[in-house]
Amino acid sequence: MNGKFKPVPCGETRLAVLSVVLRRWFDKSMRVRSPTFREVMNDLRKFYGMKVTQRQIANIVRELEENEIVERSRSTERGLGRATVVTLKPNRILQCLFNGVKLDREGESAFFRQDSDFNEWYEGILSDPPPPKEPFLEIDKVLHDSVALPNLGFTAQISVNYRLPDPTSIWLVAKEKGSFEVLGGTQTILEGEGVSYLTLNMVPPGNSKVWRFDVELYCMEGDKWLRVGTYRSRRQIHTPTIRLIKPGVWVVESFTDCGRFYLVEAEARNCTCPAYQYGLRPCKHVLAVDTITKTLREKWFGEAASAMENAVEQLMLRP
Repeated sequence: MNGKFKPVPCGETRLAVLSVVLRRWFDKSMRVRSPTFREVMNDLRKFYGMKVTQRQIANIVRELEENEIVERSRSTERGLGRATVVTLKPNRILQCLFNGVKLDREGESAFFRQDSDFNEWYEGILSDPPPPKEPFLEIDKVLHDSVALPNLGFTAQISVNYRLPDPTSIWLVAKEKGSFEVLGGTQTILEGEGVSYLTLNMVPPGNSKVWRFDVELYCMEGDKWLRVGTYRSRRQIHTPTIRLIKPGVWVVESFTDCGRFYLVEAEARNCTCPAYQYGLRPCKHVLAVDTITKTLREKWFGEAASAMENAVEQLMLRP
């Protein structure tokens, strides 16, 4: 599915990394324009047929950062954790282009240098035939919370990077790491080229307070499902115990220390945890109770409204 790879000189790899970062920066269809190392790696395979590791990408990005072309930072995107993202500095790029600064060739120490054959160098790159457009399908990233509330399900947002000339059925399956229990799945049909954002609903494992999951990506070839990729999530997910002990008072288990419990008063929105005692603001335990009570209230009102509508219909149907 993802084609063959060829070894490439380091100079070309540097140029390709900068190219894919530029592509994502100026692509308005991207929800987030600062890619992770995995997204850069997928784009290199997709557009240039290059097999480059995330460690090699990190080294190249570090050199770019030293020359103030890009900067590394921690992601602020909810659900991605503390992943490193690459942010472009467009003003520095324009300055390099106007000053005739070029990417260095293989074997030279400086990353950027002034050279008289700037035009000849770039004309050679631009005149090279583009690589063949092989079908490509891979998971870019998986966004999810670190806490799964009991009896409310769990949702992950998955971005799939693809180039598929024909309509292709794909299937995403989430499995608990270690036990391989299937937690959920979703199917769709993709065609063309781009990045698709899919929602995967899961049921948290019943016997695990702390768990992780893998997402497997399948595509339909002929009459069989072929696995083309796997995303292994490193973030732990906690499923705390939450119980109503008396009207308006909940007991909530610690999200990080299993077996430790705190009391939460729903109406007053206070908690006995250290975070609330020191900060005096709604903590994650209070927010968890808010989410549960809101969900129960919506469900109760929904059932009550449905029952009332049915009663009105029965009254109207009477002769």
